[in-house]
Amino acid sequence: PWAVSAASAILAIMLMGIGVENHLRFQQPYSLDATSESMIEIVDAQLVLDVPTKLITWKQVGGTNVSGINSGTDHEQNTALTAADEKIVTVSIESKQEWKQTNGPSGGNINSLFATTEGILLAGTGFHGVFRSTDLGASWSAANSGLSPTNKSKRLHVKTFSQNGDTIYASVHPSLYASIDSGKTWSLVPTPPQIDTISGIVFVGNRIYISVHPEGRGIGGIWYSDDEKSWMQLNEGLKDLRIRKFAKIGTTLVVGTENGAYRKKATDNSWHPIMQPSSTGIRVDSIAVMDNLLYIGLYNEKDNNSGEIFRSDDEGDSWTLISPKDTGSTIKGLAVSESTLYASSGGSVFRSDDRGDSWIPVNKGIIDKAGSGLVAISPDTVFVNTNHQIPWLHITNSDLSAMTIFDQTGEGSIFRTTNGGNSWTEANTGIMTTSIVDLEVLGDRIYAFTGNRLFYRANGGETWRRIEDIHEPFLYRFSSITAMNGKLYVGAARYDRSNGEYVGGVFQLDEKNNALIEIKTDRDMNAITSMHIVGTTFYVGTTHGQGVFLWNEGWDSWLNLGLVDQGIDIMEITASESNVYARTQHGKIYIMKNHEEPWELNKEANVHRRFAQSIKIDNKNYILSKREGLIRSVDDGNSWTKLNDGIEHEQISTVEIDGTDFYIGTTQNDIYKWNHKDEMWVKLGSLSHPVQSLAVMDGFLYAGTGAGVHRIQIETETVSVDIK
Repeated sequence: PWAVSAASAILAIMLMGIGVENHLRFQQPYSLDATSESMIEIVDAQLVLDVPTKLITWKQVGGTNVSGINSGTDHEQNTALTAADEKIVTVSIESKQEWKQTNGPSGGNINSLFATTEGILLAGTGFHGVFRSTDLGASWSAANSGLSPTNKSKRLHVKTFSQNGDTIYASVHPSLYASIDSGKTWSLVPTPPQIDTISGIVFVGNRIYISVHPEGRGIGGIWYSDDEKSWMQLNEGLKDLRIRKFAKIGTTLVVGTENGAYRKKATDNSWHPIMQPSSTGIRVDSIAVMDNLLYIGLYNEKDNNSGEIFRSDDEGDSWTLISPKDTGSTIKGLAVSESTLYASSGGSVFRSDDRGDSWIPVNKGIIDKAGSGLVAISPDTVFVNTNHQIPWLHITNSDLSAMTIFDQTGEGSIFRTTNGGNSWTEANTGIMTTSIVDLEVLGDRIYAFTGNRLFYRANGGETWRRIEDIHEPFLYRFSSITAMNGKLYVGAARYDRSNGEYVGGVFQLDEKNNALIEIKTDRDMNAITSMHIVGTTFYVGTTHGQGVFLWNEGWDSWLNLGLVDQGIDIMEITASESNVYARTQHGKIYIMKNHEEPWELNKEANVHRRFAQSIKIDNKNYILSKREGLIRSVDDGNSWTKLNDGIEHEQISTVEIDGTDFYIGTTQNDIYKWNHKDEMWVKLGSLSHPVQSLAVMDGFLYAGTGAGVHRIQIETETVSVDIK
């Protein structure tokens, strides 16, 4: 004990020699007048004595090193001391936390499905490559090893699959890849540089044929190779038609184009039409083969835009119409297993056990629009992919641009039946390609909004569950979510069967039943693009020039506040006690004074700050926005200072304020947190997908990205001090 006491005394004396400036680097005083919660933290500090001198360095959460740069504040920049008799302190903030993808929400833009001869399932997505399942869809994992995007967007767009012997082939725009380990890893197959999008892959013996759908300056048609090195074109008779589907029956090749179907027998030198329109278009959307029977699903423009199925037993010399009733506008998918034939159209799936002579609908449980991916593992085990294509649901806009882009949503699921279509269940666990537009926290739940669907995760659990209306979930189209007054509100539209249109309105979430309760709809509102709630008053902005609407709880109907103009879309809306502000897709901001028309174009220089998040800390006003980043005023708003050093070169995509913590996500996929003590932005790392929303819950920062939700634990850093 005496030895320990003596050593402690010596150490204390040595610590007294540490410079004040460097001492404050890791222990700043706190103000008794601060409005934030006072907290004293006790940390373990390891002290090591040595002779060499080192500079001050910082290592922040996420594992990215950032130098200790002062961002133009009234503190002097901390630098290393140079006097021989002064000590140098090295301070490091260490964190073992990393960004982790949460277990969902599963699903996304799924283009195609394929089953290998071994029963392994492959799903091709529109942006994120290949997913693989070895347990009949119970779980999926990404299988992109060896795939390389060749476009600036870095998207892995998978179009189609095929198999020849033990080798699997995949078309990943604009290239061809092969796998010899059942889709685990991929290698590039050289193809001619003129080839753009490969729409089909067919083998006859050891010869490989590929069909090309031209885009831009690409060359369409059919190419073939005997050694996968040198390629020849085989287009005589196709007349540069855009090829959509490619198949074979025996040794005969069949292509479906945007203008009919064509055939080439082994003895032919050119392609010959086997189904050609007379005056209007016949677009082939699917092809299937059952023994000696050839099936074609198409869109027939001359017959009320209907979807039809034809069957041929002579390789296309003659055809029999075998369409089921109520097929919709197109036959997206055909699948064969033994003597059973399946067809998908719109939101329906049909089954035939007599080669197509009769059909029964088997779509109970499929709640979305059926896509082109339809795979039959056996007569009773079938998979189908579904997709949404609602153009106004996902709205991308930028304060820095005068253009508003309306994206089509690419959301969907994979459904599976094991009883021949009597019932279907979702089978997409592990496919993480869902684009998260917004995150909201309410109570013990965090909600993820995808642009057309609403998911929640409760009590820190690992499972994301989807919010559905318990009666007719497919009737709703969501546009925005807002947590207010302890409730979650959804700006949405409900399909009105009476006139075949969507009726806009606001819905409230019933957490107990996981359903939406209709608060108030209005036939004049077709699509809600923005929403702002003050107490019991709802302000909503709409699209297609329908203007701004106001509703108070208890009112019988919505009040149209005007700003009606063809083509104006209200991207953001906010209100004060006296005025209402609305920002259009052109970046213009209008004001309605005293809640009375007319609207006026507001020319106030800083009016855009009304749409930003703001907070007051220690008599200092902060505003955080996508337009300006973080700005601060110490004189009640008379003057403002930007605090954006370190992120100025990046465009901000989303911001979040949680208590006194500020967070920023950028279009470069980086995420930052503001360090009040040192007045600098600390990088929390980067994600591999665009960051579109941020939220904080139970000590975790959640990031909604273009491929699901990721999270990182927000922890108090442990400071390790080495005194040299």
